[in-house]
Amino acid sequence: MNECELQGERIPCAGGLQNHHLISKGKLQKAKAAKKYCEQTHPEIFIRQICAAHNTSRIADTKWARKKMTKNAVADFGVGYVRPIIDEIPWKVPRPELSYKAIMAVPLPKIE
Repeated sequence: MNECELQGERIPCAGGLQNHHLISKGKLQKAKAAKKYCEQTHPEIFIRQICAAHNTSRIADTKWARKKMTKNAVADFGVGYVRPIIDEIPWKVPRPELSYKAIMAVPLPKIE
């Protein structure tokens, strides 16, 4: 993909594309197996391309942005590939809020 995955969301895109973790680095910090799984085993799902503006403004860190990027991964690879990969992240303790079902249940924001 050669464009920001959050193009058209809240602010205009600006700056070059940057790698962004679908699951934040903070959540992966103390979970070495989960970090390796996300960054090395399945980067095509968990490392997404967004512009500098969406990254530095922290818009990309919102739950609805995670949902949008997950939907983009599904569009790229299919739900049959993406869902089990997300659901099989090897967390030290269960993280039901980061399951595929929970990510997709997040309501999109109402823009007024």
